[in-house]
Amino acid sequence: MRPRSRTTPRFLGTLLFLVFPLSFLPTTASALEFFVDGDTGDDLRSTVAAQSSATPWKTIDHALRMVLPGNTITVLPAAVPYAESAESHFPNVTLRAGGTPTRS
Repeated sequence: MRPRSRTTPRFLGTLLFLVFPLSFLPTTASALEFFVDGDTGDDLRSTVAAQSSATPWKTIDHALRMVLPGNTITVLPAAVPYAESAESHFPNVTLRAGGTPTRS
């Protein structure tokens, strides 16, 4: 039988001491999808409400100010073209066209 090493318990204790606190760090949130509709949207809606295509925000600029990095903004077709100047303050925000275009 091999003699037990004195360094193994010390190493495991140190490893546990270093890794255990990491379990209390917040986890990264998954990417969320928000909706914008120039016809039926309302910028007074909450971020929770705007995650449904039934209760979207009205403007792309408002959406860009509200979302976090990694989120997606789906812009639904509107009867009137969007005429906005908008700038994202966060990296890695995706703007995407969604829905079926309305015909006049």
